[in-house]
Amino acid sequence: MQSAPDDLVARIKCLDDMSQRFLSQLLPAFAAVLMLCGTQLFPALLNPTLRWLYIVIIAGAVVLTPGFLKVMKLPMTNFILVFLAWCFLTALWSEIPRLTFYKALAASSVMLPLFLGGVLWASYQQNLDDIWRFFRWLIPAALLVALSGRAGQGLLEQGQNYYSGLAGNSNFLGWMMSVIFVPLFWSFMHRRGKSTSLKGIMYTAALLLSLYYLLITQSRGAMLTTAFTAACYFFSTSSGRRSKILTTSSLVLMVCFLVIPNFGEFVYQKFIIKGSGTDISGSWGLSRASIFEATLAGAQKGAFFGGGYGISIGSDPSGYSGGFTSVGYGREKGNALLAVVEELGFIGLLILLATFIYFLRKARSAYKKSLEKSHKIQLGLLVGYAAGMLIMSNFEAWLVSPGSPESLFFWVYLGVIYGFCLRIIRDYDYSIVFNVINGRKYA
Repeated sequence: MQSAPDDLVARIKCLDDMSQRFLSQLLPAFAAVLMLCGTQLFPALLNPTLRWLYIVIIAGAVVLTPGFLKVMKLPMTNFILVFLAWCFLTALWSEIPRLTFYKALAASSVMLPLFLGGVLWASYQQNLDDIWRFFRWLIPAALLVALSGRAGQGLLEQGQNYYSGLAGNSNFLGWMMSVIFVPLFWSFMHRRGKSTSLKGIMYTAALLLSLYYLLITQSRGAMLTTAFTAACYFFSTSSGRRSKILTTSSLVLMVCFLVIPNFGEFVYQKFIIKGSGTDISGSWGLSRASIFEATLAGAQKGAFFGGGYGISIGSDPSGYSGGFTSVGYGREKGNALLAVVEELGFIGLLILLATFIYFLRKARSAYKKSLEKSHKIQLGLLVGYAAGMLIMSNFEAWLVSPGSPESLFFWVYLGVIYGFCLRIIRDYDYSIVFNVINGRKYA
């Protein structure tokens, strides 16, 4: 018969185990839900308003999960807290203090719980290879959005009728395809002879579909992100696999040049200038020149302290009607670096850069300490996509839009990878201790 204290300890442990299991099941599902909230799929349940309810649910699960206070003390968390504190501080000189305060509050409700949730989720997985479970709902969700849209311009057709599926925007759909490329590409490259199984065929088909829809969206930012991710995988993998990739890629290009007439011209017209009928500078200018120039002018005025988080310097303040939404006020920023300087100044930019530099250094440390080659390759692919998203943000500027699907995904994804890195470093440290105890010199 258990004593009262023992019974209490057992009950607490049972509740802790339930909280861990709940978060482990909740986070992958809600990552897909938050992505779908930016689409036209099931708008009654998946819409921009309800996404905040889902974020509150995640935040509640994170706070109730064992280890929450521990991850709050992590260095990466401290960097995020300093950044958020600076966002709130800019309300003191913002031309619309209420907007800056509300947006800083929204950023806090997104960045902290999602990042911490990602770290906790990664720490509770039984082994390091379970990290791919994070994508299990994202793959069918993204493909459903792509497949459910009306038929658009085909791959070999020219023109500016870009395909968007039910995403409502071709760049958004392209980004979704780049997200699911990561796990599908890993599965394709590391299936270990199971390509003829039903599961292997399904993954291969899903990868081909994701690449097809990525191409017909003609989203240059998403294609650049995907290419950068693949390049990071290429440099992380073994020399033998690199040789196979180079040989296969060369053969595919040769076939394309032989089968598709004027292949080089086709690629230039279809993807580089997106069927605009002009040159590269003209194609970029059609959609980005005026946005970039306005944001550059705002960044110059933002200087060291910025104009206030969420502020578009020079825009009419009367367009802001109050509350959390800034619809009707401001302008598209188009470039993350310039947008951060405009809103938060060079000080805010330095804080953000310090955060990402610390993350990359931690990832580098985990890469060097990884005990298995497969985990090094996984890190190369996963961290490569995070860096690719930061590159893409300089065309979309979602980094200063905390409620956007890209921002929601990025912060939970960053938490998952950071937790993955901490697991690798912890395993390395355990191996050192084990070898010291057993009289061995090296891990």
